[in-house]
Amino acid sequence: MQKIQDNNKLYSKCFSKTRLFLRIDLRKKLRCVTAYERSSHQIHKYPAKMIHHIPYLFVNDDAVCSPEDTVLDVFCGSGTVLVESILASRNCIGADLNPLCCLISKVKTTSLTKKELDFAIRQLFKKLKVKANVHSRMLIPKFSNIDYWFTKNAQRSLAHIRWSIEDCDLSPALRDFFLVCFSSIIRRSSRADPRIGPPVFSKEMKKAIARGRRVYPKKIFGETVRNNRDRILKFSSECPRNVSPHVLLQDAKELSIRKESIDLVITSPPYMNAQKYFRSTRLELFWLGLISEGRFANLDSHAVGTDRIRRSEYSDLKETGIHEVDKIVEDIFEEHPLRACIVSKFFSSLDQVIKEVYRVLKIDKYFILVIGNNMVRKRRFPSHKVAIEIAEKYGFSLALAMVDKIKIRGLMTKRNETSGLIDSEWILVLRKG
Repeated sequence: MQKIQDNNKLYSKCFSKTRLFLRIDLRKKLRCVTAYERSSHQIHKYPAKMIHHIPYLFVNDDAVCSPEDTVLDVFCGSGTVLVESILASRNCIGADLNPLCCLISKVKTTSLTKKELDFAIRQLFKKLKVKANVHSRMLIPKFSNIDYWFTKNAQRSLAHIRWSIEDCDLSPALRDFFLVCFSSIIRRSSRADPRIGPPVFSKEMKKAIARGRRVYPKKIFGETVRNNRDRILKFSSECPRNVSPHVLLQDAKELSIRKESIDLVITSPPYMNAQKYFRSTRLELFWLGLISEGRFANLDSHAVGTDRIRRSEYSDLKETGIHEVDKIVEDIFEEHPLRACIVSKFFSSLDQVIKEVYRVLKIDKYFILVIGNNMVRKRRFPSHKVAIEIAEKYGFSLALAMVDKIKIRGLMTKRNETSGLIDSEWILVLRKG
């Protein structure tokens, strides 16, 4: 009870009408939820995850979101907003263009009983002890450079794990759970450096292999299943029975959600030019058979914040209609047309997303937008100011702007002298009028 009272004091301060701007350290303010192993959050790694303190702050405030309200995250990623919404007894919907994100979010928000999970684990581990056969080898995916990323032994072991999951008599929820466990060991079973988002066979990894690095996927998988078992059972013990989560494989710019049906939106768009979200999950998507190489390239090019752009798209200067953005884009275009197009395409997509959020959100309800300010070609883009301008164009009003320092978020380090680090993020509290 004391923790909730302390938090409500913080909410009251945050939503004071006399103060529109607030510098805040959410990790310090919300020490009650700073534990790394909170509920099911750590089931699967994901680049630049939103810290769970942000959704926790808002979904536990009845002035912003009442019990049994519906919370929406249009870039749900690995499901951080959804997990915190459920723990706060709020219904929730997550949407993402990446099928792996949808799978992870679904698993992290699905309760399982100890009895059914332990029985399934015993059955699966028994299956894994059976010698690999021709059927398991058939599950080695066919994608370009697979031999570059995985040794033949790793390929055979991974295929055997996937076959064992597919061959077990499991419910859809249990099968999804094991597939997420399988997905979480793909990178560790490869030659890709686990510290870098998109797969990179780094100098450090080459040195490690030269020193005798070996991977044992079945051993790693066994450890992962046991750890994730504890995480999902912890979530299941805390999960209210009257809450309904839904995950949609959809584009944030075009949702199938009814007009004015959502009570609260909390989301963080992909960071422009800073994270290659689709490419960071490329190996996992192919090993799980969730996507073909052709479909992968198509989805990647449609994602918000993408840098996968055809030459024909950046042959001419593309304007966004946002004066502050177009002024800088025009300047960049003279030096680097591709980078200019990446920027204009990002802000044009952000405009579409905000317009769609306005459509699905109820009147007088809140839209929490978490966004960072990028640097492109040595030009700093005030993304938070642009987002506010776009939001106000559609009818939102700014209730509060908070800025929080990013500490450990897995964001890319700068790649060259023309790009910069994103060291803080803006939390914009927008109200639909």
